[in-house]
Amino acid sequence: MILSEPAEPLPESKPILEILADRIQENGCWAGRADRLHLYAMASEIPGMLPSGTVLGRFGKSYVEHVRLALERLDHQDAQPIARVAGDILFLRLAATHHPRVALPEGAVDLREILPGRLERLLARVEDEPPADTMAAFEPALLRVCSEVVQHAAIPGTISIRDGAWLTYRLFQWLCLQLEALSPDDRISGMRRFVAHEPKFGAPVDRLDPAGFGRDRFDHRLAAILHALGAMEARLPNEVVRKVFGEEAASAPVDPWSVSSRALEDKLIVLAQRAHDGPALDSELDWDAPSNIPDLALLALLRLNGARFADLSEEARTRRFEALPDDLDVLLNEAPHVLAFANNVLIAAANAAQNLTDAERWLLLRKLREMKDGPTNQRARWLLFVALFDAGMDPLEEEAFRLTLDHAGDPMAPTVFGRFLLGITAREPARLEQVIEAVLAEPPAKGLDIVAFVAGALARVVVHGKPPAQTVVRTLLLGLAKRSPFLEDPRIREVLSHFGIKEESTD
Repeated sequence: MILSEPAEPLPESKPILEILADRIQENGCWAGRADRLHLYAMASEIPGMLPSGTVLGRFGKSYVEHVRLALERLDHQDAQPIARVAGDILFLRLAATHHPRVALPEGAVDLREILPGRLERLLARVEDEPPADTMAAFEPALLRVCSEVVQHAAIPGTISIRDGAWLTYRLFQWLCLQLEALSPDDRISGMRRFVAHEPKFGAPVDRLDPAGFGRDRFDHRLAAILHALGAMEARLPNEVVRKVFGEEAASAPVDPWSVSSRALEDKLIVLAQRAHDGPALDSELDWDAPSNIPDLALLALLRLNGARFADLSEEARTRRFEALPDDLDVLLNEAPHVLAFANNVLIAAANAAQNLTDAERWLLLRKLREMKDGPTNQRARWLLFVALFDAGMDPLEEEAFRLTLDHAGDPMAPTVFGRFLLGITAREPARLEQVIEAVLAEPPAKGLDIVAFVAGALARVVVHGKPPAQTVVRTLLLGLAKRSPFLEDPRIREVLSHFGIKEESTD
C-alpha cells in the first residue's frame, strides 16, 4: 500500500502513459485522492517517454518556480534521479518555444539564449564519472536493490517482466522521497547502507532492468539524457498547442527556435561514433527508442541538426547503413520506434548524399534494393534514389523519375522532384524542358495538384541551381504560364512575381 498501486497487474498492451492518465481521471484508482497529481508526477519519473506526461502541467500559476527548479536541477544533476532531470529537459525545451522570457528571482532570462549552454554542460557532466556519495553514483545500485526487494516480495513465477520493472521504479521513487526528507549527511549515510545490500549483476531482461545498469554496461543516466535530447524536438499536436498556449501559438511559424549548439552536437557525434555493445533489448516501460548509447546519441543529433550526419566518420555512417532493416512496412505496427530511427538515418543519408563516399552510396543502393515490396519501403527508395542520382549515380535516372511520378501526390513531392531536376541540370540544363514535358504528358494522377508539383520543383532549381539552369527555368516558367492548366492558376503568377521573372521588353 505504500506505493499506492492497485492490486491487479498492469494491462499488458496499454502504454504506461495512458495507464497513468486513466488513474487520475474520473473512476480512476487515484481520482479521489488529494495528492493524485503528485502521485502522477512521481510515477512518471522513469527514463523514457513517461516524464513527458508532466510537462504541460507546469505551464500555470507556478510556471516561474517550475523554470527555476528545472534550471537548478540541470546544474546539479548528480543530486537527482535522472528521470527527473530528463523531464526538466522536455519542459524547458517547450518553455523555450512558447514562454522563453522568464523573470526569475535572481534576474530575467531568455531560455532560448541560456538553454544551449546548459544542455551542453549537462551532457558533459552526465558523461563524466559521477562524484562520490551522490545520487548519480548510487542510483544504479539503489535500483538493483529495489528490484531484488520486488522479486523477493512476489510469489515466485507470478510477476511479469513489466510489473517487476514497474514496481522496481515505483519502490525507488518512494525510497527517494524518504532520502530527500533527510539531512545531507544522513542521506549519504542512508544511501551507503542501502547499497551495501546490492545484489550481483545479472542478465537484464528489459532495457530498463537495473541488472544491466552501470557505466561499463548500459549507462542509464547518460541514456536518459540522450533520450530526452531527442524526444524534446517532437512537435505537439496543433490542438494541444492551441489549448495550452492559445491561438497565436498554434499559428506561429512551424520551426521553433533551436536550442542546439555546435559544442553539444560535437559531443553527440563523439558518442554516436562509439562502438555498439551490450544486448539489444526493448522495454515494457515506454522507452520507445534505441537501446544503446551510440544510436541514442545519433538520434538526438539528427533531430537537433541532421546536417551534422555528414560530420560522422565513414565507419559510423556505414555501420548504420548496414543495420538498416529490410522491411520498413512491417515495423509500422511491430516496432514503430525502430522505424522512426531508420527513417531518420535514411533522411540524413539523402540530405548528405553529396558528402558520402562511393562505397557508402553503393551500400545504400544495395540495402534499398534488398528491401521488400511495400509502400514505406518504396517511399524510402524514392527519396534515396533521387538523392543518389543528384549525387552523381547516373544509372538511377530512369528509376528515380518513375518513382517520383509514382509519389507525385506525396507532400514532399515538389521538393524531391526539384532535387531530381537539379540532378538533370547539373548534367545537361537543356534537358529540363524535355523532363517537364514528359511529366505533363503523363495521365494525371487522381487528386494531383500538377501546378504545385511542377512549379514547386522548378522554384527549387531557381533557388539552388547554377546560373545556366536558372536561365533555362526562367524561360520555362514564362512558357508554362501561357498554357493550361498554369494559365488559369494565379499561383504561377505568384511564383513569377516572387522571383522577378518577366518577359524581356522588345522596345
